[in-house]
Amino acid sequence: MNHIVEKINPINVPTPLSNPASPETISSIRGLNGEMSYALNGRPDCSGFVATSQHHVNSNTTNGDAKFANEALKQFHECDNKGFTHYQHIPGKTKLVCVCDSSWKNLNEKYSQGAYMLLLCEDKPGQCGGVCHILDFSSKKSGRVSKSSLSAETLIVNRGSEVSQRTARWLREIEEGAED
Repeated sequence: MNHIVEKINPINVPTPLSNPASPETISSIRGLNGEMSYALNGRPDCSGFVATSQHHVNSNTTNGDAKFANEALKQFHECDNKGFTHYQHIPGKTKLVCVCDSSWKNLNEKYSQGAYMLLLCEDKPGQCGGVCHILDFSSKKSGRVSKSSLSAETLIVNRGSEVSQRTARWLREIEEGAED
């Protein structure tokens, strides 16, 4: 994905930063956020910045939010690891772990933000740590309105569960062969 990141350019930031953003600036922020979202594959280290930048686009968007979007893009350009490409072999048994979290909407928002990370880890009963690989991750606004933090958490756990079950099935088919 680095070839995509290299083609993403920062947007113009009008001043003063505290002024409300014009429709053109909001459109530019949305465009930059969309390009960064596409480039997130393999870059979970930058997903928090992109999700926060996406969260800033609302009825109270300011010129300072355009500056923040450029700072999120800077994280892509300055990272020297060029994404995650090396996977260490996991000896022995493995387990699939899905970590989910959600933040309930604030006063200015209608939707909550939810994220999950699907991990393939060493299975070491009684021990913490070991080799771990990120198989999938997602951070985005919920598609449904949540009336409480419990419902926001339930929505993301549901999404994480669906991904976990599908991935577990794929891993079983790789190991044992597909059923007819």
